[in-house]
Amino acid sequence: MSKRDIKGLNVHYAAIHGTFWAGYAIIWGFLSVVLLHDGFSNSQIGLISSLSMLLPIAVQPPLAALTDRSARITSRHVLLLLTAAGLLSCLILWLFAGDHLLMIAVLFIVIGTIITVIPPFLNSMAMEFVLSDTALNYGMGRGVGSFFYGIAVLFTGFLVERHNPRLVMPLFLICFTVMFLTVYLFRRRPLPAGSAEGTASVMSIAQLLKKYPRYSLTLLGCALAMAGRAPVTTYMNYVVGKAGGKEVAMGAALAIGAFMELPAMSLFETFKKRFSISTLFRFCVGMFVVRSLLYLTATSMALIYLSAVLNFFEYGIFLPATVYYVAQEIDSDNQVKGQALIHTASAGIGSAAGVLLSGRLLDLYGVNGMLLFTVVCTAMGFGVICLSSRRQIGVYA
Repeated sequence: MSKRDIKGLNVHYAAIHGTFWAGYAIIWGFLSVVLLHDGFSNSQIGLISSLSMLLPIAVQPPLAALTDRSARITSRHVLLLLTAAGLLSCLILWLFAGDHLLMIAVLFIVIGTIITVIPPFLNSMAMEFVLSDTALNYGMGRGVGSFFYGIAVLFTGFLVERHNPRLVMPLFLICFTVMFLTVYLFRRRPLPAGSAEGTASVMSIAQLLKKYPRYSLTLLGCALAMAGRAPVTTYMNYVVGKAGGKEVAMGAALAIGAFMELPAMSLFETFKKRFSISTLFRFCVGMFVVRSLLYLTATSMALIYLSAVLNFFEYGIFLPATVYYVAQEIDSDNQVKGQALIHTASAGIGSAAGVLLSGRLLDLYGVNGMLLFTVVCTAMGFGVICLSSRRQIGVYA
């Protein structure tokens, strides 16, 4: 491909991430604010959020296996289907749900499941280019997504504080409509058939985990780390309230964290040339622990904002590290499944368990009890990641 074509490819891919993560920020960044407004308790919000993260366990692996096996069904096709389903669900939620709490809960769970399932297909679509030696810059594209996430939470926080929180629904519809169009216009370059060694084949999940034991241990570490991270995002309104802030301050804290991800992800190509993936993993998960401690001890918005800045070293490195880890560790015939599993372990199982337990802890022991739990989880995740990367193999040697 020419330099002009590669530039256009990178801009197009970044546009997909930008519209997706803006929509994600709008509908999920303010989940607790909207549901509290509608009359839900913290425990109920935790249940809705955790179910949204757990249900992808039943959805992602079959879709990923189908994409790995099929020569006709690609990650792009799956993305179009999921985006359309998200649009339809939000439209029903906005126009027809009214004050029916059960209907609201079910539709939020459906939307949450969809937006949790989408990212690994975005990642695998990028890795198809990377593995075919096309210079697509995944880190830059994902970083643009974080930048738009930050813009979206700032804008939405301003509107929600002054108007009805249910404004998140039409805003989400706008973002996902644009996303559908950008995905529809995207055309991927097919991967060469087979793996580099010519011996790989599509495996079941059990076969994949058995073949790559260190990958399996890494999944556990990611799940624990995210069990400690996800509750802070879901219940950020309480964390900010503890420090004396309101919705605008909450939006600002989320935005700062998102903005810090753009330079971190954009620089990831440089980082991985100087450090091994295992080193980057240990460092960023270690920062999960530091950030959790800061939130626990924060008594002013200054410390909340400092915690948000640390997102550069934490989530800004963690996300591309997981994607490139799978691209290098798992053979090309099982890439979509590999991306789906690590996303399910972190954004699915780990995040769901963390949010569910934190919602209950928040009701029983308050925000500090919840934050102490997040410190314990991130510390355990750091220990497991250190163990899984203690002896390196393959490209990580």
